[in-house]
Amino acid sequence: MTNIPPGFANIVVTGTTAGTDRPWAISCGASIAALSLLDVQEVATNMGNSDYLDNASSDIVMQQVDFVIGTSDPTAPIHMPWSIAQSGGSGASGGPQVAWLVRKQTNLGGRKGRGRTYFPGVTEASVGTGGQIVEGDGSLRNGLENFWAGTTADVESITGLFLLHTDSTAPTEIQDFSLDGRVATQRRRLRK
Repeated sequence: MTNIPPGFANIVVTGTTAGTDRPWAISCGASIAALSLLDVQEVATNMGNSDYLDNASSDIVMQQVDFVIGTSDPTAPIHMPWSIAQSGGSGASGGPQVAWLVRKQTNLGGRKGRGRTYFPGVTEASVGTGGQIVEGDGSLRNGLENFWAGTTADVESITGLFLLHTDSTAPTEIQDFSLDGRVATQRRRLRK
């Protein structure tokens, strides 16, 4: 379970892949000051209008953003959800086990200084041979690398983006986001 200290929130975006029962979620930590429901609505609107969704496959449906706000009681966070109901672009899906990998970079080394987000909705047109990402006009890279910062930048109550940890380690400020040059795939082992 992610440790969310007071003054921080975990921004969790959930959705589904159309025609399946496969839910997905992406998240990022943030430092907050006096967050209001209007702030949550603004972030949800920004996410619904993001370049990420324009580049995602048409079967991706972003359904909700939920700010999980830390309190002095770690077992009782406050939830501030907002519906989005926004679909992806027009491209054909690159498969259910394929995702864009965006790395969260901090000033710390080691495991605690790294984070990542697997964005669903890879399109066939965005993947070349060997899983290399085909960039086109650059909007794919910009949309993914700037998703979190771009959707929260105008919200005054969000004062920074952070990696949240599972132990009592203080959150680590994210310095940059970078899109990996190849798509990520999920390995599944079949048992007989």
